[in-house]
Parts: sequence; structure tokens; C-alpha cells
Amino acid sequence: MEKYKQFSDFINTVSEKWFKSFFLGRLDELKNSLLDSNTEIIGDFKPDLSTLNKIFANTKVEIEGFKTLEEINEYISTNFSISDDKDGTMPSTIQTELVEAIKENPTNIHEKITELIIRMQVTTIVKNCHKALKLCDNLNGKLGSTTDFKDIDKEDVYYILNSDVAKIVNNLKNWSTQNPKQAENYENELKILMDEESSIQEKKDASDIVEHYFSTIIGNEIDDEDINDLAPDKINENSIILIFNKGITICDEMVAKIDLTHLVHEELN
Repeated sequence: MEKYKQFSDFINTVSEKWFKSFFLGRLDELKNSLLDSNTEIIGDFKPDLSTLNKIFANTKVEIEGFKTLEEINEYISTNFSISDDKDGTMPSTIQTELVEAIKENPTNIHEKITELIIRMQVTTIVKNCHKALKLCDNLNGKLGSTTDFKDIDKEDVYYILNSDVAKIVNNLKNWSTQNPKQAENYENELKILMDEESSIQEKKDASDIVEHYFSTIIGNEIDDEDINDLAPDKINENSIILIFNKGITICDEMVAKIDLTHLVHEELN
């Protein structure tokens, strides 16, 4: 613990390490899913491979030099519109660009659609990173970024992080109460997540299992009728896809926050 002078030095190290690992890990998963021949994006559309590789390569280069939380936050605020768009919806600017691209050149739009789809997916990943990194901003604010690191009580760090994580876990609990049939799939994991005595490793393992459910299994519970109900004249807050998507959004935020909290625990021990 003595390798840090001020608390902000520790926060910067953790933020850099976590963001690069989590963000790049999610990018690799996204790329693999887009390259999967069984993945349907828009009808029979398949991504333009050259555009795909270029975007991912450039993104990795952009974040390679980040060393501080401030640099990461600046990158996010400069390159992504994450405050004006509701969770779980296609950003309006991307949606507009997609429509315009199809209108302008309906016979040769692979490159543009690939770019827009990746931007949409990456924005979703960045949103979750942004929400998780607020934990670091919160730690700096409550414990003091200029506080000598040797004066920091790690139990205070744990308490602040656990309090924030408990809030998003409670959101998952509320969603699960409203959707008991789906919650049966991760009933034991939810108990672990809600238990204050559970270790951060136990919570991370549980959150990974819950994430698997929301990222794969829940999609099988949506049928053609549910998809047809997405028509503008039918869609409402009771639409099953919107309800499920809210659960997915809550889960994604929870996983990111627990993953970051887990790293903080590792770095302090």
C-alpha cells in the first residue's frame, strides 16, 4: 500500500487498470459476436470486416496511453453521448444517421451500417464503464483525492463501495420481484448479492452467473409476437422486450460496479 503518495494516485491506478481490462474485454466479446456467422444484426446483414477491424484497432490505440481517471472521463465525455440518451434505447443521433445512410445509398451501405452499429454497441459498453467509474469519483470526493494514502482506512473504502453496489443490487431485487418467473433462474445468486456477509469474490461470481442469464437465456423467452409488439402504435412500458431490457441494463451496471469493486479489494490487499 506504500507505493502511493496520495489517494488520487491509487484511484488513478485502479481506474486505468480496470477500464482497460473491462472495456477492452467487452470490445473483444463484441467483435467476436459480430464475426460470428450465426449472429443476426439487421436481417441478413453482415458487418464489413475492414471497417470492423479499423474501428476496434483505432479504439484500442486511443485508450492505450490513459493513466488517470480524469483522462478516462474526458475520453468518455468527448467521444460518447451518454447523458442525453435513455438506457436501453438506440441513441437518437445514431438512429438518424442509420436512416439517412439507407436513404442515400440503399445498395452499398455495409460500411456505414457497420460503423453505426459498432458505435451503438460501444456506447452501451461505455455507459456501464462510466457508471462504474463514478464509484472512483465518489471515493475521491468522500475521502479526499489529496489525502495521504497512508492515512486512508481501507475499511472506509470498502464501506463506500459496498453502499454503492448495494443500491444497484437493490434495483435488481426490485426488478426480480416484479418478474418472479425470470428471477427463479438466479434465485440463489441474488441471495448472495444481497447478503452483506458475502465476500466480494462471492458477489463477483454470483454477478457473473446473473449476467450469463441476462445476456443469453432471457432472449429465448421472447417470441415473434413480442417482437411485433415493438411497433410504435403498440409499444409501451408493459412491453415484454422493454421490461427485459430494463433488467439487462440493471444487470450490466451491477456487473461493472462489482468488477471494479473486486479490483479495488485486490489492490488494497
